[in-house]
Amino acid sequence: MPSPAPIDLSSLPPSVAVPPWLRRPGPQFIENPRFLSGAALVLLDRIARGDHTLSRLWRQRLALKAAVHAMRYKQRTEDETALRDAFYFRKVNDDPGPAGNNLMAWRSLGTHDALSERSLWSDVLQHRLELPKWADITPISHPPTSAGPRGHFAGAMSEIIAILPPHQPFAAIWLSDMLLAASFNWTAPVPLLAGHIRHGDLKASASLPDIVSRAYTAAALEAVDLFNEIKRAALTLAAAASSLRSKAAIPTIKLLLCEDAVRPADGKAASARANRRIFERLHELGAVRELTGRPTFRLYGI
Repeated sequence: MPSPAPIDLSSLPPSVAVPPWLRRPGPQFIENPRFLSGAALVLLDRIARGDHTLSRLWRQRLALKAAVHAMRYKQRTEDETALRDAFYFRKVNDDPGPAGNNLMAWRSLGTHDALSERSLWSDVLQHRLELPKWADITPISHPPTSAGPRGHFAGAMSEIIAILPPHQPFAAIWLSDMLLAASFNWTAPVPLLAGHIRHGDLKASASLPDIVSRAYTAAALEAVDLFNEIKRAALTLAAAASSLRSKAAIPTIKLLLCEDAVRPADGKAASARANRRIFERLHELGAVRELTGRPTFRLYGI
């Protein structure tokens, strides 16, 4: 039986090297947080601007991190495993519950529709993030201004926070990430801010631009590191594909390259048993991780 066709990842953007001065800025930079955020976001732009093979998976992983922080803020204990369970094992048309709704809100941020579909904003803010009155919120009716990305998103966030209920900080954060993407003309927003800003800081209007700048610096560097990590894992998976004899493995591998987690039942082989064998073999080769730590109801990802 001929070997499956290779997985082509040649169109992926190059891995991004972060200069040491940006990770550990000296005194000449540390007092200029907006400059640092601009530099970090320019690095991130190399990854976020294009619509490449790993862009969806990368945004989903960042959305998962944002969702975990949102659950902690609500004093709930769901971690990444619990959030994945609530999302991937839900039944069609079932209410996914608070954990599932929370993850769905942040995953929806990382989609193309988040930049253009106001109906999506309404659904997310009102039903997923539980904001009571979306109709009263009109802070983003204007397009990004000539202030540029470094200044525009902080100013827009000030507008958003001024009219949102104080107990709904994640609605402001969700909208701010969306505005940042519009400012940079990215194909889709990138969930960034949720895990890198303290909610009490959102009330500090005078220093908010610097606070947001520092948060986006840290978030952008984390996102760059995550992309580099995912790319290495994707190349390992693509190399492992050549050792699999079944052509049915190729669609399954392509699914793993665009989805945060995959159930064995979602594999593309002819039978459930064949699906399980593909995932088990990839796991043996070190090409995928089992994400739950359970012997049953497993999820796999790179």
